[in-house]
Amino acid sequence: MTPVRTKAAGEDGFVMVVTMMVLMVALIVAGVAISDTLNARRHTETDRRVQAAQQAADAGLQVALYRANQMNVASTDFNSGLSGLSGSLSCLVAVNVSGTVTGLVPVTLGANSACPTTTVGPSPGTPSWVYERLGNRTTYAYQFIPGGTGGASGHVSLNPVIVAIGREDGGTPADTSDDVVRRVKAVVNPVDPFSMIESTGDLTLTALSTTLNGDIRTNGDVEIDGSLLGTSVLPASGGLLRLANVQYGGTYTGALGLLTRTKVTTPFERDPVSISPLKPDCGATGSAGPCPSATYYNSSTHKLTVNSGTLTLGAGDYVFCGVSVGTGGNLRTSVTAGSPTRIFIDSPSSARCTGVGSSGNLSWLGGLNTVSLTPSQLQIYIAGNGTPGATTATVDAGLLGLPAFFLYAPDTDVTVRSTAFQGNVIGHDVTLTSPATCVVVCAYVAQVLTQDLNLSNLPLSSSIGLFTREQYIQCKGDEPAAATPTANC
Repeated sequence: MTPVRTKAAGEDGFVMVVTMMVLMVALIVAGVAISDTLNARRHTETDRRVQAAQQAADAGLQVALYRANQMNVASTDFNSGLSGLSGSLSCLVAVNVSGTVTGLVPVTLGANSACPTTTVGPSPGTPSWVYERLGNRTTYAYQFIPGGTGGASGHVSLNPVIVAIGREDGGTPADTSDDVVRRVKAVVNPVDPFSMIESTGDLTLTALSTTLNGDIRTNGDVEIDGSLLGTSVLPASGGLLRLANVQYGGTYTGALGLLTRTKVTTPFERDPVSISPLKPDCGATGSAGPCPSATYYNSSTHKLTVNSGTLTLGAGDYVFCGVSVGTGGNLRTSVTAGSPTRIFIDSPSSARCTGVGSSGNLSWLGGLNTVSLTPSQLQIYIAGNGTPGATTATVDAGLLGLPAFFLYAPDTDVTVRSTAFQGNVIGHDVTLTSPATCVVVCAYVAQVLTQDLNLSNLPLSSSIGLFTREQYIQCKGDEPAAATPTANC
């Protein structure tokens, strides 16, 4: 007889209990998974917002640096020689001017022998944070802080920095309490004044005697054959006369002469010229001067050749792969033009000049502008190809030539032959010597070298920026008080 089971021994509720436990575990696992997913999404969103704010801050730095470099170089005094007495003479300065981009502390550069210590111009806290929209949720603001001290004349020595803030507002621009903020600081290096002659390599002066009306400096060796006279220079701020100065990083060989010489351990730098591949060789409109005739200009090779006759280039920009002026040719600029003639020689490795033989070089053996014109009326910029000395520039003005021009070619080996020169020469290995045409009397030819730019009338190329970024610093991610923009950097 089969026994009858009691209620106490029944298993009807056990399945329910197991089912509830399985559901509970499943819910717990699902809850953990959902929580992890939400946390991951939250972290991902936070990382995205932080990155967006950081990118906005970095963009603010770049905008500030770009705008600072768009300041009018025509109002900038890069003179440090006898002809630059309207400016200051031995250390970097800033001068408050008007008409610059809104939001920047307006400054120009020059040199000052006194460098007094009275604060000039706006204090760091004066500029306010003015935000500019970058994207749907990001904005940036920056302050350009000159950090300068100077005297009542308005000249100040510069230690400039840029502080930029980036914000990600989470899609609620009116509510700043939930914004993600990042702040960065950049120490910027102002370009220092041009000396009369500069060589990023070595410098050689070869003549019976050389009179130097302006400073020279080189990162390498200085070799002087013959005597060297340094003209006394009067600082714009008044005080005692000083002699022209020679700064060198290597060795000094030759006469000291009537000047001062300084051994330096920190090399100076000059940024190479950057020429956009989209910049036309020449043209009839805009900043480009009209193209020369096919007699002189080859549009296929982008080269200018003047072996005979006289070619006068009007005001404007000209870009070539090479310039050659033979002994029977003359290349000059307009005497009456109110703006300069700027000749750019592109890199031999550029898209414009690749495959063009002997590109990137300058050979000027015929007639050119003389000291009767402002030197900055004729400006020559040579890009080089990144290898110092790979490109060359030779100017031979002849025994009676008195050339006047501004040459900027920091990667190019430069040779200038003349009895007198006015302007500036900036190159790699630089040689200034007597004309090649005087076979016997060359040893008795004396040179006179005079710095003169007159930039207030004829500005230099904007390819030369006033500021470069020297150091990048991450600051605390907050918006500081207006008077302390660099706090916690």
